[in-house]
Amino acid sequence: LGQYRTLFKAKIPAGLRHLRLKAVRMIFALLGKVVPEFVARLARRRFLTPRRYKYTGRERELLRTGTPLRIPFRGGEMKATVWGQGPTVLLVHGWAGRGAQLGAFVQPLVEKGRRVVAIDGPAHGASPGRRTNLIEFADALIAAERAVGTLHGIVAHSFGGAATAVALDRGLNTKRVVLIASPSSLRKVLSGFAAFLGLPERVVPRLLASIQAEVGVTIDELAIARIAPQLQAEALIFHDSADREVPFEDGVAIAHAWPGARLRAVEGRGHRRILRAEEVVQEAVMFLTGVEPGQSNRDVVLLPDTLAVRSAA
Repeated sequence: LGQYRTLFKAKIPAGLRHLRLKAVRMIFALLGKVVPEFVARLARRRFLTPRRYKYTGRERELLRTGTPLRIPFRGGEMKATVWGQGPTVLLVHGWAGRGAQLGAFVQPLVEKGRRVVAIDGPAHGASPGRRTNLIEFADALIAAERAVGTLHGIVAHSFGGAATAVALDRGLNTKRVVLIASPSSLRKVLSGFAAFLGLPERVVPRLLASIQAEVGVTIDELAIARIAPQLQAEALIFHDSADREVPFEDGVAIAHAWPGARLRAVEGRGHRRILRAEEVVQEAVMFLTGVEPGQSNRDVVLLPDTLAVRSAA
C-alpha cells in the first residue's frame, strides 16, 4: 500500500502525516454513511489520479544521454526517450512512475545491440494528463508500438506489467516480456486502496461500479491471471518475496497462469529497488537477448507461512 501512503506525504512534516491520514479516513467514513455515491466518485478520482514525482539526479543524467521522442496518442502525445540501435525493447513504468525509473536496463541492453525506448505513460512523468486507467495505459503501449515499430521485448514494472498484459490481449505484439513486481488482480489492488482510505463497506461496491463504468470493462477481465493463459509471448517474472506493496503471491499466480513462464524470487529488494538489482538486470537482459536463463519455475510450492519456488524437473 505504499503507493497510497505517498498520497499523504507531500509538503507535510512527518509528525503530521498520521494525523492527516486519520482525518481523511474519518471524513470518508462519515460522508460514506450519508452520501455514499459522492464518496465513491471522490475515491474513484483519487484512485485514477497518479501523483507525479520529481526526477532524481541519476534519472536526469540518463535522459540527457538519450534522444527525446514524441509518440502521438489520442489527439496529444506521450514523451519517450530512445537509446541505441537494433531490435527494440520497451521499458514500461508502474503507477506514479516514469520511464527513467527503469534506467538500469538501458546501458546493458544497448551494449547487447538493442534499441531501448522508455516511455512516460499518460498522466505520468513528462507526458500530459491528470488521470488515467489501465485500458488507456494499455492503449498507450499499442500506440508506442505503432510509433517505434516492432517490439522485440518489454520490461514492465508493477502496474505497467498489468498494462502490458492487457495490451498483449488487445493486439500488442512482442516476443518476450519481463514482468517485475506486477499485480495479478486489480480487484485486490482496489480492495487495498479502499481499506487504506477506510471506506465504509457500502461505498466499495459503488466505487467498483464507478471505475468499471469509466474503464468500460469489469475489473476481473483485467486480471493478468485471467489474461495470461491466452498470451503467446515468453515471460520472465521477478518478485521480491517480501514485497510490501504487491505480495509475492501475485507473482506466483501470474507464473501459474502464463504458459511457460519463469518465476524468480528476489530477496531484500522491495517493490522499487528491485529495478536496480544487478541480478535482476543481468538475467532480464540475458532473457531479452536470447540467452536462456534456466529451467521453467512454474512449479511453485506453497509452504506454511512462507512461499518457496522450486524449479521444474
